[in-house]
Amino acid sequence: MKNTYYLIASLPALRWGSAPPMTVKAFIGLCAENLSAAERQILEGLSLCPEGEAHETSTVAGKWSDWETFLRNRLAAARAKARGAAGERRPRGEKGFYSDAERTAQGAFSSANPIEKERMLDLARWKALEDFAAAHQFDFDVLAAYKLKLELLWRHAAMDKTAGWENFRNLGEKILKKEELI
Repeated sequence: MKNTYYLIASLPALRWGSAPPMTVKAFIGLCAENLSAAERQILEGLSLCPEGEAHETSTVAGKWSDWETFLRNRLAAARAKARGAAGERRPRGEKGFYSDAERTAQGAFSSANPIEKERMLDLARWKALEDFAAAHQFDFDVLAAYKLKLELLWRHAAMDKTAGWENFRNLGEKILKKEELI
């Protein structure tokens, strides 16, 4: 790993609910010359939806994978319970217990508005990332948390009411055409 002090110090601050200051691709481009090949690979593969096992070389990436898997399992169990199905099955393995994720999953089902549910879940994700990165200052883990937080900001920037209605109409038309009702 090269020195990341200047890189991290020069990154614009990320604030929940604000516009993303750069694209994820631009961020990775900034990081490229300051990271080893292995770290670049981890950073590029890191996403809001963890796949596979946690990354052993990054504490933030590993904690994120564990926490997000726990949250998704709890959300799946809550959805199954709401449908009347057995909700105790855990689709993915868990390595720990996260009480904040447990409360978040329970609270998400108290809101009737789907966008508010997503915002509630993503705010909890943001706070978890802040917690995971709190013990780190100028190392790779700060960059891992930054990337995930940047992805959260882009996710919310893409939540546009007009585009959402357009997607809804297009999906409805596709369904009706498939059923040959149009």
